[in-house]
Amino acid sequence: MPHNKIENIFLSAVDSVTANPDQFAVNPKKDFTRQRKITSGTLISFLVSKGSSSARMEILQINR
Repeated sequence: MPHNKIENIFLSAVDSVTANPDQFAVNPKKDFTRQRKITSGTLISFLVSKGSSSARMEILQINR
């Protein structure tokens, strides 16, 4: 499977999770209500892909 296709499938899954945070929250009315500098999609992508390079490089790659 080509790299671009895998990346698109992964990003689609992350978008699906971030579009419906109530399904993944313990307290849907409270959890994920604050606006953060790092979006929930960026955080999920970082946590899933961490370990392959430095954190700085990973954040730079995710935010492209």
